[in-house]
Amino acid sequence: MLAENAWEMILRGIKGKIEIQTVPTVNRLPKWFAVLLIQDGNAISIEKALHNKPSCSISVERSLTFRDFEKVFPYFLQRKRGDSVSKLVTSRSYHQSYIYALISHFVSFDKE
Repeated sequence: MLAENAWEMILRGIKGKIEIQTVPTVNRLPKWFAVLLIQDGNAISIEKALHNKPSCSISVERSLTFRDFEKVFPYFLQRKRGDSVSKLVTSRSYHQSYIYALISHFVSFDKE
């Protein structure tokens, strides 16, 4: 799957402000965060969850663009195969936990 297709699935899936959970691979409790489309639906706002606990400790709203997303998407695919990529992806983006959660929540890999 191409990063562009996955990004479009995510943008289509976000309806208003919603809260989703992170998807840790280690023995950690998932944390909640809120997402909302911004910039005419071309970017995603990420902020702490208000309705679900535990919430991610995000002090300032973050903006996620396709440019950020496309850097992390190949690492998600490697991670999905069981590869250890945390050190590599951390050097590319500090949004990886949120991107992984968005992909897991909105992207369907059924047709691969």
